[in-house]
Amino acid sequence: MDSKELFQLFVNVKSGDHKSFDLLYHHTWRPLFDLAISKTKDEQEAKDIVQEVYAKVWNKRESLEIHTSIGAYLYKMTKHEVIYRMRSAMLVLEKQDLYKYALEELSTSLEDDLLVKELKEQWEAEIRKLPVKQRDIYIRFHKFDHSISEIARELGIAEQTVKNQLVTAKKKIRPVIEASLALYIISMLG
Repeated sequence: MDSKELFQLFVNVKSGDHKSFDLLYHHTWRPLFDLAISKTKDEQEAKDIVQEVYAKVWNKRESLEIHTSIGAYLYKMTKHEVIYRMRSAMLVLEKQDLYKYALEELSTSLEDDLLVKELKEQWEAEIRKLPVKQRDIYIRFHKFDHSISEIARELGIAEQTVKNQLVTAKKKIRPVIEASLALYIISMLG
């Protein structure tokens, strides 16, 4: 399908035409998927990225103004989504390192060893609640200080999968640890 036909499909999509949207997807998804998988090395993540791009196109269809080719525009959207997800994953990992550091600092600076022990036990309990694969990745990263690339190589999975698993684990563990640390700080101030 040439660029004029793709542009006409996009015009129809702007009007809410589902069939044109399906055709647009059918004729343009593959290069977007190829880009996403080349950057993430994770098929499911690549599929999620492409799905997000098309969801944004549909949800913002009425206000989208495209001044390049449709293919180039979608490719650029995909590139931005890949970058956004990678940045988000890296920020989450940085925050996880801060929590780990805070817990280590507490263990060396607090007089109340019982509180530190309690926080560590709570952290361990939250880790045990994680699914097996996620727990394994989390432990390798946080307890054994393996790098993301080492974990990916050891488990035979993509680095992006390791990052995704760490992000998901953090989302499960962080609220509990934050609440405990907040209670500790309040008790120290009170």
